[in-house]
Amino acid sequence: YLTMSKLYTSIGNYQEAEIALKKASRYSKSQSKEDKISMNSEEASQLYIKQARYNQAEEILSSSLKAKEKKLGMDSKELTPTLNLIAQLNILQGNYGLAEKTIKRSQNISVKLFGDSSLSYAESALLMESLYKELGDAPKAEQQAQLVYNIRKKQLGAKHLEVANALNRLAIIKLYNNSKSELPEKLIFEALEIIKFNTGENSVLYADQLKSLAYLYEGKGNLEKADATIDQAIGIWQKANLPRKHISFAEAAALKARIKYFQSKYKDAISLYKNALRSYADIFNKQHPTYVKLEAQMARAFYMDKNPKEALKWMIQATQNYLDFTNKYFPALSFNEKTKFWNQFKEDFEFFELLAVTTSKDKPESLGLVWNNLMATKGLLLSSSIKLKQKILNSKDENLISKYNDWISKKQMVINSLALSEEALKEANINPASLEKDIQNIEKDLSESSELFQDNTDNKVVTWLDLKKKLKPNDYALEIFRYRYFDKVFTDSVIYAGLILSKQSKKYPDLVTIPNGKSLENKYIRYYRNNIIYKANDDGVSYNLFWKAFKSKIPDGANIYYSPEGVYNQINLETLCDIDGSYVLDKNQTINLSNFKEYLSLKDSDTTFEIKSGRAVLFGNPDFYKQYVPGSPIRPLPGTKDEITTLNKLFQDKGWSVKVLTEQNASEDSIKLLQSPTVLHIATHGYFKAEKDKANEDTKSSTNSEIAENPLLRSGLVTKGGGDVLRSESSLKINSESGVITAFEAMDLNLDQTKIVVLSACETGRGEVQIGEGVFGLQRALLVAGADMMIMTLFKVDDQVTKQLMDKFYTKWLKTGSVRTSLYEAKKEIKDKYKQPIYWGAFVLLGLE
Repeated sequence: YLTMSKLYTSIGNYQEAEIALKKASRYSKSQSKEDKISMNSEEASQLYIKQARYNQAEEILSSSLKAKEKKLGMDSKELTPTLNLIAQLNILQGNYGLAEKTIKRSQNISVKLFGDSSLSYAESALLMESLYKELGDAPKAEQQAQLVYNIRKKQLGAKHLEVANALNRLAIIKLYNNSKSELPEKLIFEALEIIKFNTGENSVLYADQLKSLAYLYEGKGNLEKADATIDQAIGIWQKANLPRKHISFAEAAALKARIKYFQSKYKDAISLYKNALRSYADIFNKQHPTYVKLEAQMARAFYMDKNPKEALKWMIQATQNYLDFTNKYFPALSFNEKTKFWNQFKEDFEFFELLAVTTSKDKPESLGLVWNNLMATKGLLLSSSIKLKQKILNSKDENLISKYNDWISKKQMVINSLALSEEALKEANINPASLEKDIQNIEKDLSESSELFQDNTDNKVVTWLDLKKKLKPNDYALEIFRYRYFDKVFTDSVIYAGLILSKQSKKYPDLVTIPNGKSLENKYIRYYRNNIIYKANDDGVSYNLFWKAFKSKIPDGANIYYSPEGVYNQINLETLCDIDGSYVLDKNQTINLSNFKEYLSLKDSDTTFEIKSGRAVLFGNPDFYKQYVPGSPIRPLPGTKDEITTLNKLFQDKGWSVKVLTEQNASEDSIKLLQSPTVLHIATHGYFKAEKDKANEDTKSSTNSEIAENPLLRSGLVTKGGGDVLRSESSLKINSESGVITAFEAMDLNLDQTKIVVLSACETGRGEVQIGEGVFGLQRALLVAGADMMIMTLFKVDDQVTKQLMDKFYTKWLKTGSVRTSLYEAKKEIKDKYKQPIYWGAFVLLGLE
């Protein structure tokens, strides 16, 4: 009877399956207690999961697992089916962290007893594929789906139903990864033929496969075929008496809603979305990830149906749930997984911003919600990295710190392996893929062990009203954000907007929009940079484009705290020149923040004080070449030697302990070995390779490593021998020998007690701009490394003028203790002597005291 129940469940005849299960249960009750260990639990829970009776399934599985562990031990093969079902249930309910732990436990038992080519292992790999798909990691999901298919086909034969299931899942994930490929359709039809051979064309399994085919048609834009195919599947489910609350009907309603949406039948789409939402709420709850995604999709339908207010109402709830997800799921994820998970719904926050701006005249309170969301999400991934390191190093837990050091060591091994050939990797017995898996597993353990995001102080919700209350009378806050025009999907037309707040603000923040965002990000940022570099006079063009609209709401003399986005990360506002010849520097002091939470952490007192002593490390004038050849890409910096000499005397006169690293001593290792100096001053070239330059490389690297794709590997600092290293055509070659410390490596520097890092050479502030996360480059890396504040450069700088600027800055800082005011006044003094912004405007300060 158990076998009969399993058969009926597999072909979708759930009524007969339950009848057989009840008969099996009656016989089971007559057995002795010693022989009975919930023998029907897997079949019952599997049936209940298929019928969306999750509470019943959970109760049975929990009881079964405890009984099996007690009688059979913790590593019995009988545990794997129970563990797999528990994992499946957790994935369906959105408990991703618990699901992953359960899958790994099942995998470990399977590998130990049967090996990693067994059907037992394939079952857990299938669940891992589901988990990766939910977390947005499609490439890893495809790897797992391919593995499951290979094992099942080998073990069961090409015509088995489980092979059809594997083909189906592989097809869907391949479609997701490459919507133009013809292979997914071929795989789905192959699966349909297998199911037809085994069960005929009227089984629930055949209908489930038709649903996948409908997804494929919808993904390829063949909407009529998609609609007809999903209707065919619904007809089969209805004849099979599938419960109306079954997940298949909910998924079908959601799919039909998307079809109607893209057919511009928005009212029909809204009605179908509502049906799907009711089903998901009944089956799961209103906080389930799929429910929340459907809320966001329905909001789009309302917007396209010219009802932005109703769309806004749904998006308010959706975005709040998304924020809850980050708190709930981030601790169980590695950094790469956090990135992919966050990217799944980042666009929904952008859509919310569009709605808030669109409805701001009637619903001005929505602008406050935008600011709240931006404070919760801007720099979210950067914030998680900083908190992780701080919690570990402050934990005083030797095992945790040892694991952290092992994590860093393995990351360095992967970096060193990037430039090696296949043969060299084999010879050195290095497996980059295995190393990266270890790295991610260690990182997850570190994140969970340090209870990232679980401390109440970290999770405290802050709002724009908290910010307004904190603002001083002469302080103005400018929150810059970026969104795109929307027409069924996001277009490539960009709008920049700013929310402006002060003590004098009335009920809600002021809104300013700048509609020509695409032009700002292309020709006008180039125009701005060229005007600075070539000392041209732009007659107020850049000022009018980038700043005039914001400035119209802010008086002269105000302190402007601003959080940039997109192209505004590539500009120093101080350098913008009005048509009257005055610069922003002349009218306002501007302070760059990565997130306005930083302002909320400021002390109320502005008291300054003379800094008596500390430890300074002065790094500059490295020997870039064994023998310099004129015309080489990295020019020597003899002027930095004078800069270091001047600063050495200045610090020593103030009683500081000073370490000077120049010429042959200015090496990569000398920076990596530093132990939290109070001040780290680095006068050397910055290194940056744009994504488009990387794409043109002819690299022989054998690995398609995720780490190799990290933008932090394309920026860094050039140290001793770096000129010789950078003669190589491939950016990956910089990892094979000492000479460039990349931003990726700089994240692991020990700067936990470092007050300020000053990067006084050329273009050290460059990197890859990522919306919502700022610039992936040295500035990000050094903040993760622990520095409180940093000064970086956006342009190439003049050695002699930089020496003067640094002398003035440090002299003032050592006297007053205020980094921000000292740099601001030093710039103004340099500007009195050298008016062009190339001499003083390259320097940007990040962080607050």
